[in-house]
Amino acid sequence: MVSSHKHSYGLGNSTFKLIDDSNTYGCDLIDSDINGNPRYVLHYEFIAPTFDKALSIAKLVGGRKYRGKWFSGGIVFTTYNIHDILKNVVVNYGGKV
Repeated sequence: MVSSHKHSYGLGNSTFKLIDDSNTYGCDLIDSDINGNPRYVLHYEFIAPTFDKALSIAKLVGGRKYRGKWFSGGIVFTTYNIHDILKNVVVNYGGKV
């Protein structure tokens, strides 16, 4: 999923490069919501060291706890623009994505 990170979670079918950062961030595209909107899941360790802290940061930009059993510790975002969501977490809220 994330080519430059020591952990590998999920399938890693989407990676993003933030312009103002040298790291590559990854998340998994999962099944769409009931209205057909795309959803992406990201492991909490890419945002903060603890799940509770990561979830509180993610909720500021629309993230929710992912309850799927195949991806424990995931935070899900329903968005068409995941790049801006990740950038928002990193730049504005101090996540360590």
